[in-house]
Amino acid sequence: FLGVHTGHELLNGLGTVEKWVKKAKFLGVESLGICEKNNLSGILEFQQTCLKNDIKPITGATIPVKSGEETYLVKLFAKNFAGWQTMLKANYEINVNDAHGVSESFLKENLENVFIIADSKFTPYHIVPSFINYYTLDTVEFSDEDTDKQYAKNLLKYMKSSLKPVLLNDAYYLEKEDWQTREKVWAIAKTFDFKTKNQYFKSHEESAKELISYFDSSCTGWKELLKEGVKNADAVASGCNFIYDTSSRHLPKYIMTESERLKYDTNENM
Repeated sequence: FLGVHTGHELLNGLGTVEKWVKKAKFLGVESLGICEKNNLSGILEFQQTCLKNDIKPITGATIPVKSGEETYLVKLFAKNFAGWQTMLKANYEINVNDAHGVSESFLKENLENVFIIADSKFTPYHIVPSFINYYTLDTVEFSDEDTDKQYAKNLLKYMKSSLKPVLLNDAYYLEKEDWQTREKVWAIAKTFDFKTKNQYFKSHEESAKELISYFDSSCTGWKELLKEGVKNADAVASGCNFIYDTSSRHLPKYIMTESERLKYDTNENM
């Protein structure tokens, strides 16, 4: 499951990392991916909690990309330490330089170290650059009928293309009924996303049932699509191997003053 948004995504995602990992353990999830928007603050806690519970942590984020006058969303997942550096640079551009997104050239320069997945909910198919090979197969259902139809039409274009589906449901809360709480925190933030009642932490079976509902009862095309989506999600999970090194120190050695040297024999004792 690659679509986790915890409470670290302030006033949008809900729940502690510990609770997300606990449910992942209950569902038998072996690899868990976090992909919070414009936010990396929960990564270390997420990794450590996953590892303590024998779950492989997949380090990711959702970021905006600028394409001319348009902006779309992608998921970035770090394959290695260089991929993590790529995510840090993107985070710096957005949260420090106050950019509204990274450039497509930035993404293209870092293809080897990250998986880049077009977010099919917020990325019109016609603007996806040729170097992006994956799209999110997300079974979200929007409350507004026009928004939901627009998403379905856009998703169909992805499904008919040569891009590869990745079963990736964005989840902002743990249980189905928690959608009401999410809308309440939007009121606090004074910012609102598209309303939906099913962006929760779904089991594989729940995702499959929702995908089946997209098709006519006589159509079995969902079988191959689901199989492909799962296979590609597994490929992303197995290809991402960045873990924080918490075993070594990286601060420069402190040089004691003369008075400190007279009082202490080592930095550690001081």
